[in-house]
Amino acid sequence: MADEQFGNLGPKDFDNLRSAAAEIANLAKEQQGVLRSLGQSTEVTTNALQQQIRLARDLAGITAEELKGKNILAALEKKRLEGISSLAKLQQEELSRKSEVNRLESSANLQRQKANSLKGIDKVLAQEELLLREDSLKAAQEGLDITRQAVKSGQELVKGTEDLIQAKKVLDSQTKFFDKLESVVKAIPAVGEALSGPFTKASAAAKEAAEKGVGRMNANLAGGKVLATELAATLGPVAVLGALFKVSDQVSQINRQLGLGSEAAARTRDRFSQIADQSNSSRFNTEKLVKANLNLNQALGTSVEFSGETLKSFIELTQYMGVSAEAAGKLATLGKITGQTSNEFAGNLAQSVAQSGKANGIFVSTASAFEKIKNLSGTTLLNLRRNPEAIGQAIIATEKLGLSFDQLRSTASSLLDFESSISNELEAEVLTGRQLNLERARAAALRGDDLSLARELTREVGNVAEFEKMSVIQREALAKAFGMSSDQMSDMLIKQELMNKLGSEAKDLSDEQARAVKDMMDKKPGMTAKEALLALQTQESATQKFQDAVAKLKTVFTDLVSFLSPVLDKFGSFISSFASNGLVKTIMGGGIVLSLGLALKNMIMPRGSSPLNPLFTISSGVGGAGGLLSTLPGGSRYGAAMRANSMGKFGMSRAMGMRGVGIGAVGALAGGLMMQSEDEGMQIGGAALSGAGTGAMIGSVIPVIGTLAGAGIGAAIGGLTAYLNRKDKEEKETKDTSNEKYDQMIKLLEEQANKDTKIFMESNQVGIGLALGNPRLN
Repeated sequence: MADEQFGNLGPKDFDNLRSAAAEIANLAKEQQGVLRSLGQSTEVTTNALQQQIRLARDLAGITAEELKGKNILAALEKKRLEGISSLAKLQQEELSRKSEVNRLESSANLQRQKANSLKGIDKVLAQEELLLREDSLKAAQEGLDITRQAVKSGQELVKGTEDLIQAKKVLDSQTKFFDKLESVVKAIPAVGEALSGPFTKASAAAKEAAEKGVGRMNANLAGGKVLATELAATLGPVAVLGALFKVSDQVSQINRQLGLGSEAAARTRDRFSQIADQSNSSRFNTEKLVKANLNLNQALGTSVEFSGETLKSFIELTQYMGVSAEAAGKLATLGKITGQTSNEFAGNLAQSVAQSGKANGIFVSTASAFEKIKNLSGTTLLNLRRNPEAIGQAIIATEKLGLSFDQLRSTASSLLDFESSISNELEAEVLTGRQLNLERARAAALRGDDLSLARELTREVGNVAEFEKMSVIQREALAKAFGMSSDQMSDMLIKQELMNKLGSEAKDLSDEQARAVKDMMDKKPGMTAKEALLALQTQESATQKFQDAVAKLKTVFTDLVSFLSPVLDKFGSFISSFASNGLVKTIMGGGIVLSLGLALKNMIMPRGSSPLNPLFTISSGVGGAGGLLSTLPGGSRYGAAMRANSMGKFGMSRAMGMRGVGIGAVGALAGGLMMQSEDEGMQIGGAALSGAGTGAMIGSVIPVIGTLAGAGIGAAIGGLTAYLNRKDKEEKETKDTSNEKYDQMIKLLEEQANKDTKIFMESNQVGIGLALGNPRLN
């Protein structure tokens, strides 16, 4: 530990801080004893000094390894607040003791003057009283001195804790760049773990340098050096392929969800990408929007592509406000069926909850109110007319009553059984001696007015003090009159009592919320109170903002290479069809049989046992794919064929091996870029180039075909396919135009038919027409 630097604290500073804390702990313990012996110990002083002792011992016992830990900063901050609390108590006690010393000093001076003015026995008695007062003054003065010393120790402890916090922050700031990079890269789907190694090593190198006290710049340089070295060895085509696979997975996910086919699913993903780009917010990216569309469909049991506004609202509610997917889905449904956007409905509901809560002395957070929406039945929503203002008022009313919406509906059903309800009401009145009036509650239940019902029940139900004085039979009778069990009514009344006791706290929270809303509106002119209420509870931390920004950057890279996804899919399809081809299977089967035969031959006749199977062979020719596959059983034949093909012995194009594969890959990617052009010729040319690249890759590893022949075949197939796709598109557009004209004609006829037109028909002509048109009438 002696050689380590902790941020801006040297090893000697760190040791001195811990030693000072240990001395303060011992001193505070002694001060407690002295105050008790002087009779100056108070509850406030005792508690404050005890808190000071705990803090001092914690600081004295902190180790170097603990200071390096990730969770120590929060613990130190907690200790700092405890120290400030203890210090504030001691400072208040110092003021009280100082006031007491002044009072005793004044009293002693007056007594001294009195003693000096008296004679005889009166003077002796006055002097004895003076001595008592001076003793009290002396004890009070010593108590004040000890308290002042404790205040000074408390200040030192708070400063020492703040020094440790600052040292930890400095230490973390020297390595946080690489720490964040490491966590961000690990979060990248598919390739995160594969790429995180360099960042982990860079973070470790930066931390090691920081602990040596080299400073932030040198620590970052040390980490950067390791990062550059490791990335050079790790990062290559993996990043591009990982992004392409991510795009392909998202398209596949959309297709499974909506059943549109791969091309339509890819277009849907592109629309999500545009929504994310146009949002101008790091909160929204393509990956989040794809996932939100899936989760919202699952919550609602639908299969649709939601609008960007709906999806963005869903993301903010679930990821930033903490609302469940079911509740966010219910809000989206209510917004849709009431002709409002999700944000409009949510804003109106939030404002209603805030206003109604303040009026009733109850505070319900926006997120809690939204979560309650999840459990609202269709009946309750219809009773409340799907009105966000009424729903907000009902949430507060049921909270004040102490019932859930389900319990309220159960009570309403019980009240609507008029005969039993009236009988139960009369029985409760007889047994309890209370005068009940549930007529208005029954009327509200009959109208389906849940809000009025909750208010009427609140008026009639009484309080927990009255209920607990009743006998068991009286409680059951009263509860039965309200359609509840005795346990349910007990729980309801206890919750009511809690809400009443928390009235002042609720008012403080409501006022604080109102001030925060006003501040936000002042900072952002044009923002409404409804928007501010939603924004208030969706505020993210600095860490979340950073993570969102990094996630946005990741998806930007993914979106940039997404145009290559069709090339990857085409290559995968080609390989799949190639592998499933009957001729290929036969060739591969023959190769396997031949390989097994050769292996069996080598077991029976080992190398060197016969001139036909020599112990040493000399290879000649070129490497590449042939060289790679020659190491497999039977692969030497393939290698020989590749060498022969590379020298043109088959009379066809030569196979270039892995060089040909690389050239073909470049061609396929370039072709993919050309296919993004709006020019028809560029599209066909790009398809031909992409096909040529794919064919070249295949031909480079198949001796009989060769690189050039494969490229030629692939170019022909790619160009022809693009041309045919273009023709299909033109035919589809022509067909769509014809269908559109047909639809217009039908619409025109329907409009004419719907007009108030009188049609006169001659009966004989109608009869003849029917007879000719239907032989059965003859």
